[in-house]
Amino acid sequence: MRFDYWTVRVIPRPMGITSIGVGVIVFDPRSGQSSTKFHPSSRLYSDSEYSEAITHALGQFKTELHNLSASSHGLDLGQGYSLPGYLSFLNGHWMNLVRVDQVQSMDAADINVATDLLYSVLIGDSPAQTSRPSVTQIRSKIRRVYGEFEHLGQSTVDDVSIEVSDREIDLNVAVIDDADVLEVNQAFNFQTADTKAIQSLTDSWTLKVDKVQSHGGVLITPRSKFEVDEALHFVAVVQMPETASQNKIFQQFAGYCHDLKIDVIDQTTIWQHAERLEQRIA
Repeated sequence: MRFDYWTVRVIPRPMGITSIGVGVIVFDPRSGQSSTKFHPSSRLYSDSEYSEAITHALGQFKTELHNLSASSHGLDLGQGYSLPGYLSFLNGHWMNLVRVDQVQSMDAADINVATDLLYSVLIGDSPAQTSRPSVTQIRSKIRRVYGEFEHLGQSTVDDVSIEVSDREIDLNVAVIDDADVLEVNQAFNFQTADTKAIQSLTDSWTLKVDKVQSHGGVLITPRSKFEVDEALHFVAVVQMPETASQNKIFQQFAGYCHDLKIDVIDQTTIWQHAERLEQRIA
């Protein structure tokens, strides 16, 4: 039997030429039945600065596919699109992070065989080897993601630090709504071979946070200064560990953060965290 199919790609850099295949959509024109299969891991594009935005856009796309496939009336885009019509529409219109290729056809015994075969040949099950983001990349990612939200972007301040007891706490950004400091954050990478260095860094940072909570401090931004106390909300954005030795250091750090009421956030979920901050400010 003959089936129509579309491949779905994500674009790690919106203006770049590189793309990564993430899924296939198969359609039986005789019965109207459809089948999809997407790669289960976002690690395919985890080294992209836009990984959170890609995951978000891909999730919305999958939801639209599910709703359209489950509906007997088609997706309401003003023209009552069927699944093939919708995918053709997307193929003909430039999309920023998720793109649908032109329809093609192939023969297979049934739609499930077609889906599995196409996925195996065109996408594959083995995630691509990608480099882990560095601390600098994580910091840039936080700033970029925060900047994509209207109110949060306006409230995000770079190049900030806190002075406490003649010492300085290096920070990534602060989120300041009028004169209300909602958050200060820093990034840490636990996927490092130098576990002694990350332990020394995190021990020093949490000790300084403890001093702020005990004695107060001064948040310094490029334009102003703010008195801060134990109520200041600290956030640690982390690249999670992979090895047992890395995890041991991370668990120790997580314990200190729990005692100091510091929120620890996996860097892969920074988009969701930013959404919550945007809702709070708006």
